Amino acid sequence: GGRVRAGVPKNRREVVKVARSRFKEYELLGVRVWVIGAAQDGSDLPTKAGLSIQVKRLPDLIAALEQARAEAEAEGLL
Repeated sequence: GGRVRAGVPKNRREVVKVARSRFKEYELLGVRVWVIGAAQDGSDLPTKAGLSIQVKRLPDLIAALEQARAEAEAEGLL
């Protein structure tokens, strides 16, 4: 795990959390779906759904997301 930087609601039961971590010599950014309040102690529980990407690839990921946003806006979805 890593320290959570941000969370975005996915639906009533789930949130997408973004966290930074380190594995060996790699700085990583994790984007994972968590189920809200699902752990025995009432805390959120991570699912297997998500991805980890090297931080140095973050500009490429942001560019892809910006392209997806532009397409969604052009189609009137946003």
